[in-house]
Amino acid sequence: MFKEGIARFLKLDSLMEHLTGYVETRIEILKFDLKEDLSKVASRASVLLFVALAGLFFLLFFSMGVAVALGQETGYFWGFSIVAGFYVIVGVILFLTRESLGKNIEEKIRKVIKQKQ
Repeated sequence: MFKEGIARFLKLDSLMEHLTGYVETRIEILKFDLKEDLSKVASRASVLLFVALAGLFFLLFFSMGVAVALGQETGYFWGFSIVAGFYVIVGVILFLTRESLGKNIEEKIRKVIKQKQ
């Protein structure tokens, strides 16, 4: 009884109610912000996926066109072999420079994250 009287006198009960309400509201705001950020990331990732897929199809059909055009001049085996050799050279170059490329991409991502904060 004495504790309740002191708590009412100091208005601690209403303070606790306001504090719990504040904490619950902050949690709801954080949940909303997290959902919003997650939806932005998902939408950007889906757009990037569609752009990458369109680029892949372009590259595939362009490569086939170049291989057929070269094949008419040198024979189809050699036309496709030249295009495949080009991609092997590009793949080897990317493989040899993978660490520096990875560091560059990582730095760019960090800059974008810092700009958003």
